[in-house]
Amino acid sequence: MTARAQALAFADWLSSRVALFADRPAIEIENVVRTYAELDAASDKLASGLSELGVGLGSRAAVMLDNSAEHIDAWFALGKLGAIEIPINTAYTGELLRYLLAHCGARVVICDAVRASAVAALAADLPLLTAIVCAGEPPARPASGPDIVRLDDLYRDGPFEPASVSPSAAGVILYSSGTTGPPKGVLHAGGACIRLGQYNAEVMGYGPDDVLWNCFPLFHQNARYTGVIPALDVGARIVLEKRFSASRFWQAARAQNVTAFNYLGAVIQMLWNQPPGSADRDHRITRAFGAGAPKEIWPLFEERFGVTLTEVYGLTEAPMAAVNKRPGQLRSCGRSSDLFEVAVFDDEDGHITGTVGEIVVRPKVPCVFMLGYASAPDATVNAFRNLWFHTGDRGWMSEEGELYFVDRMKDCIRRRGENISSWEIESVLARHPGILESAAYAVPSEFSDDEVMIAIVCKPGVVLDPAQVHEFCAGQLPAYAVPSYIRLVDSLPHTPTERVQKFRLRDEGVTADAWHSPEIQMSKNRQVGGLR
Repeated sequence: MTARAQALAFADWLSSRVALFADRPAIEIENVVRTYAELDAASDKLASGLSELGVGLGSRAAVMLDNSAEHIDAWFALGKLGAIEIPINTAYTGELLRYLLAHCGARVVICDAVRASAVAALAADLPLLTAIVCAGEPPARPASGPDIVRLDDLYRDGPFEPASVSPSAAGVILYSSGTTGPPKGVLHAGGACIRLGQYNAEVMGYGPDDVLWNCFPLFHQNARYTGVIPALDVGARIVLEKRFSASRFWQAARAQNVTAFNYLGAVIQMLWNQPPGSADRDHRITRAFGAGAPKEIWPLFEERFGVTLTEVYGLTEAPMAAVNKRPGQLRSCGRSSDLFEVAVFDDEDGHITGTVGEIVVRPKVPCVFMLGYASAPDATVNAFRNLWFHTGDRGWMSEEGELYFVDRMKDCIRRRGENISSWEIESVLARHPGILESAAYAVPSEFSDDEVMIAIVCKPGVVLDPAQVHEFCAGQLPAYAVPSYIRLVDSLPHTPTERVQKFRLRDEGVTADAWHSPEIQMSKNRQVGGLR
């Protein structure tokens, strides 16, 4: 496989796809299928209307919509206008929403009626905001503030000429998922996003007979640049869902003739947890793309469902940095992709192999890496120390160039002089028959370093004894990694892409409902008795 040499601006790329595949079905959302030509025509009409609001080359517009035809239209229209699009997490509200809209400098926000009210309520703190475009019935305009217009009223008939845009010009700001703190705005060139999608199609071997499936939100690069773009690039069709249902997945996949899907580790685990049955292989799916597949079930999953998993390592800043398509390397994230060079550095930024350090990356080809962090030049410079992007992830690399992910540096727990991977603890807990989901994280120790705490969601109908879970961990983990505190919860805090927001759990600390290990309890008893 080879990364394509020529990056394309969005409008040029889309027009080339429409010329080849005009009448083919392109995207299915909410049981409505639109062809390539219909996507092109609808986005032309909306682009004309948005231009009347002052949206144009280099202007910033935020999109805050669920997976819908309107979201696709807005995305494509902004690309044709040469605007900088900011897809916003639809779960954001209140102060976090205000922070993001102020941080990105959006002059127009495209959203649904509920979110239009939320944005309008923040307008006094958003002096750059000039218009809210509402999909649905708009709320009443406040006495002062931005215009509120209906999205449907902006579709204009008549000729439209896309802006002339360089592939290397800024095209999108993608905000990080916020698993370790406030989201950062990652600025990408429009051509870089197209190139990523084309490379994804090459890696996965997609063709015009494929039907892709994706349940991730369109404000996330998974659905966009490893879903929609690769599908449209090869003349395939993609089915976009608003949510994931493990119990109905295979039935829906059969009905829609799906041949490939995207995943995160939680999706693989939830499918695996379903009772085995005849539907396991009664489908056309042959491959899946994603990251975080539980290593213990990876080969078993492939055998049970007849689906080959392609695992990658990447970030919002540098997607698809490493790719693993080689049998026998099931614990590896793969090797450096055609787009990026990957290495592991020690604390002095020296190359190391066989030892855990920080994963660093840099581009191999132009117009593929992020342009920088929006409105954060110091963070951009700091991340590029010694001309390598420092990911904040820990891992190690074999002499053969295989990358092995260990943990996010901020998710790593240091206890008794040992660095503990939260992922390793969670992998053990995933094998417990009564546990649906778990999160391991650090809480302060009364002595030094950290203590290990876990939050657990039980499977439906299961009641777990924390002491039994502690004993289970003690039998499968090193002594220094066995949790000191165990908390049973109804659910874990997630981002819309199903990543656990561990910073929220860390902020809560040792809660009143947490179970304490015998070692911790003995320590507390000694303190009560005046002993140390």
